[in-house]
Amino acid sequence: MAFALLLVAAPALRSQGKSPRVDLSLPPTIVAGTSQAGTIISGVLTEGHRQELLHGGWPTAIHGRLELWRKGRFGIFDIESAFEWDVIVEYSPASKVYHLRRVVDNRAEEMGEVTTIDAAEQLLRAPYAPPLSPERRGERYFYLFNAEVSTLSLTDLEAWQRWIRGEAQPAVRGQKNPVSALQRGLGSLLSRVLGGDSQSYETRSGVFSVG
Repeated sequence: MAFALLLVAAPALRSQGKSPRVDLSLPPTIVAGTSQAGTIISGVLTEGHRQELLHGGWPTAIHGRLELWRKGRFGIFDIESAFEWDVIVEYSPASKVYHLRRVVDNRAEEMGEVTTIDAAEQLLRAPYAPPLSPERRGERYFYLFNAEVSTLSLTDLEAWQRWIRGEAQPAVRGQKNPVSALQRGLGSLLSRVLGGDSQSYETRSGVFSVG
């Protein structure tokens, strides 16, 4: 899907140029049942001690959640639908390669392998459009996007590696945790992180009408 990069409601979370942030991109015209928002995640792999932990063999887990809110009775917005996914970023000291995978509905999708942290950030910045479209013409909506970034603990790292090798089957559904999509896939509490090293970033779009 081609995006018109109309960035909406996406303030920088820090003053530095490479500070972590989340953005949304919307097409100029929103059409019921077809238009989708692009989610963009930037600068999270080099925030704080994240890069050092990544180079030490501790993968970074990014849990994304996109919500679609619709204006209802009395002018009050209510959540209409939501979509969740995860991205796992691993680094191999032996090959000096960063490996990125997206996990959706217990399926891992390859995002690519690169040899620099900047290239890994570039892969992560590529807009991802969850299948979340407003369905009601003439109604008013907005999107809310949250990304929670954490470092996997030893237990979670082992569970992730077993799942990737096909030694663990999807289990435990419907629970809410910072990286809940992977938790559903692995049946493991992936919210446990090293030293509480977890950050959350959020942005929302402006209110728009659906044609």
